[in-house]
Amino acid sequence: MVTVTTAYLGTWQTERYYWKVDLINERTKELSESVSELPKNATASDDIDDIEYRQLRLEGKFQPGSTFYLYPRSAPADPSDSVARVKSGGYIYSLLQREDGTPVIVNRGWLPRKLLDVHMALDKKEGDGKVSFVGVLRHGEVKNNFTPDNDLEKRQFFYLDHEEMTDAMGVTSVDLPVIVDALAVDGGSGEVALDNPVRKSIASYLEFYMTPEKHAGYAATCIAAAVMGVLRFKKGGARVRRAPRFEHR
Repeated sequence: MVTVTTAYLGTWQTERYYWKVDLINERTKELSESVSELPKNATASDDIDDIEYRQLRLEGKFQPGSTFYLYPRSAPADPSDSVARVKSGGYIYSLLQREDGTPVIVNRGWLPRKLLDVHMALDKKEGDGKVSFVGVLRHGEVKNNFTPDNDLEKRQFFYLDHEEMTDAMGVTSVDLPVIVDALAVDGGSGEVALDNPVRKSIASYLEFYMTPEKHAGYAATCIAAAVMGVLRFKKGGARVRRAPRFEHR
């Protein structure tokens, strides 16, 4: 039974390995395509899966009083991360109003906790004027059994509930707005500040906790265990044991 289970797990991990490799290759291809405009009047009700990992250009103004925070969250993945880098903080979300009137929920970036507290205390959190940036479409999150309820009075989201954030931001349209992560500008990150939060890089969308290498390692371990189990079974089965003879007295 153990041998069958480990063989199954090895096969499953092998399938997951190839699936993850294909996923990364496909996502890399999509992210490397040229920047295009976010379609006019785009909403989450539209068929947007084809452009989920495309770089999209947006322009508009942030709606006053629409800012909420997703925290606690660690900083976006960065290849240059060091152990000393501050990890605890959160993301800033605001509602962008496009010229065509379509609202878009925007992840403006991440701030370490001390700066995040300062940002939350600001009277005006959105800034003035028109903004333009390139972003990537994202989906909301599903609450698990250990996640607290979002605290709208404190403007704190523990998990990104798409509908709840839409309502909290005052969107009244029937269709949910799309969610977009604002991307980091190449070579222009600078020092982290209230008006310069850390944005996700393209590379961060190719980061997975369970990498293809981990899948391959688990697959090799399980298959090796299954093979050893078969060999032990054969070795044990090769020994012919005679039943003990009992004499009647």
